[in-house]
Amino acid sequence: YKCDYATLNSILLAPTASTVLTKQKIRDRTPVKPFHPVCYNPEHSGTLSKICLGKRDLSYDKNDLPSTKQAHHLLRRNKHLISQQEYDCSQSKIHFLPVFNSHTEQSLGDCSYLDTCHKMKTCRYLHYFTLHPELGNSSRRNRNISEYTIDECFMEHEREVIPAQWIKCDIRYLPLLVLGKFAAIISDPAWDIHMSLPYGTCKDTELLSLNIGALQDEGILLLWVTGRSIEVGRKALKRWGYRNCDELIWVKLNQLKRTIVTGRTGHWLNHSKEHLLVGIKGNPIWLTRHIDTSVLISNTRETLRKPDEVYDYVERLVGIHTRKLEIFGRTHNTRPGWFTVGNQLNQSSIHEKEVILRYD
Repeated sequence: YKCDYATLNSILLAPTASTVLTKQKIRDRTPVKPFHPVCYNPEHSGTLSKICLGKRDLSYDKNDLPSTKQAHHLLRRNKHLISQQEYDCSQSKIHFLPVFNSHTEQSLGDCSYLDTCHKMKTCRYLHYFTLHPELGNSSRRNRNISEYTIDECFMEHEREVIPAQWIKCDIRYLPLLVLGKFAAIISDPAWDIHMSLPYGTCKDTELLSLNIGALQDEGILLLWVTGRSIEVGRKALKRWGYRNCDELIWVKLNQLKRTIVTGRTGHWLNHSKEHLLVGIKGNPIWLTRHIDTSVLISNTRETLRKPDEVYDYVERLVGIHTRKLEIFGRTHNTRPGWFTVGNQLNQSSIHEKEVILRYD
């Protein structure tokens, strides 16, 4: 059989049936989340702000503001005070409602830190309340069952995901073998970046001395690093028995969906991104590859809190029923299917009998 080079090349480069079917299976199971555009009409935001927030005499604090549900309740109750166009827009688009406190000086413009400002109660710059459309039942997970079952556990669709587990501890002194083995690990160390920080940090030598490699025979490790610690992180991966195979970049957005330029981080340039090193140990051919991109664009939240989308990345790589671990985690990191360890957790909660026996 004869064929030209172009035909042969197209055959060799074509995705395999396994790749095509796996991608389709992941699409069928990925939660459906609606995309809402942003309304940039200042008249809409001003009117909705008067209805939902009013003139605030208290010093601005996140806890003083209504929830999205409460804000929409106020809108429905005062629907006669706004136009139908403004009401319909509030149900389909995101609005950033200006928060006017007694000490706010609108002429100063927007606060550079916005929702991450550490001095919200006294900051004279303008802050915003984000009004999202009501989601209703539109963000449910698809329940399509794929006929393609390679790499699945037996009766996977009927199995329940293990509830969230965690251990409050100093990771430096925890015998890691108590935890068992994992398919995927996320580590978010408190690197010492040689700046004044509102939390404790670890020295490079302490992090390098951790025996992270004992937690995996083969699998994937994702390591958050700062600008200064990128090379230290790569060195750590190698010491723990991993090869640095890739890197994910988180582009950080502020509350108004703009790139962060606060000047809070970075010695010379504004650090508007963070790096997540990806290490591979062994030859995990069972990983679902070529699904996600290496760039993640997401909002910042509290100090040290990373995007929740990273967990979706990992679950698409290794599956929802595999054992997954987060090191240096906090209470907001705990989630079903994951084991979290760190010294900022509340007590401990373990469900796997084997781990309970080893831990006791």
